[in-house]
Amino acid sequence: MADSSFLSNNRFLFFFSRALILLGMVLFFLSVFSLGGVYLVKFLTGYDLMNLQEIISQAKTDQAARNAVLLFQALAGSVGTFLIPSLLFPKAIERNAHGFIRTLHPFRLYFLALAPAFILISMPIIGLLQEWNQAVKLPAAFADYEQMFQQMEQQARELTEIMVISPNAKAFFISLIVMALLPAIAEEFFFRGILQNFTRSVFYNPHLAVWFAAFVFSAIHGQFYGFVPRLVLGAFLGYLYHYSGSIWVPVLAHFVNNALALTGFVLLEKYPNVAIFKEDYHFPLWVSLLSAVLSVLMLIWFHKQQFRRLEAHE
Repeated sequence: MADSSFLSNNRFLFFFSRALILLGMVLFFLSVFSLGGVYLVKFLTGYDLMNLQEIISQAKTDQAARNAVLLFQALAGSVGTFLIPSLLFPKAIERNAHGFIRTLHPFRLYFLALAPAFILISMPIIGLLQEWNQAVKLPAAFADYEQMFQQMEQQARELTEIMVISPNAKAFFISLIVMALLPAIAEEFFFRGILQNFTRSVFYNPHLAVWFAAFVFSAIHGQFYGFVPRLVLGAFLGYLYHYSGSIWVPVLAHFVNNALALTGFVLLEKYPNVAIFKEDYHFPLWVSLLSAVLSVLMLIWFHKQQFRRLEAHE
């Protein structure tokens, strides 16, 4: 018993010590890329992001100002915060980045075909969870916090709308790269490739790893009224990663999810009266429940394919 407790304590100590190293990397490179991003954006575009609120106001009507904000978002938000720490952290545990994240790991190609289908199928249940989460009312004692959460949601929504405005095909392509592709790669490398994989390698529990990474994934976005649906989405992405054995499967799924959201914003501008493009659109309850059942059945099928994949490599 004493030996078991000692090993358990050592495991927790190892996990938290390396987690602190990872956190340090995130904070360091976030600071470096934020500061460097400000100067690079000013050098390339002439916009001074030290006056961020002024630039954001201009970005509502000025595509050049919007591109400046997008460039900063790409550098500080995706590359600095998530991608660079993901590539460097494996060295802290004496592992190769490509091998640890599984960028070159063999996998069955049908996972790539099914990943977008899985996102489409799961959309109604994610939407229902979003509806329930937004309906949460905190006790009167927490009224100030509730107001703060609502203001944060509104600010995040306004900033997102500004960055995804696409008056032409070129602007849409830029938004697609910065708001859909880069976050999909950087965040999946970080949350699934590093955080989930590291948690599983220390505690030998894939389900704990999936849900822990999903929890951090949702929490770090800082949106209380979107926490539950993002938690479930993170878990779905985590299981896609775990069952497929390749980071590119959740990357593709994440990209499709982001691209659909971005496309929805653009289509809403052009077709404001189409109900399904509106933010407050809700699928019928039976559709959401069917979505939940089909999503679970797909995960069960993915789980079975995992065993076949492992047997094929024995």
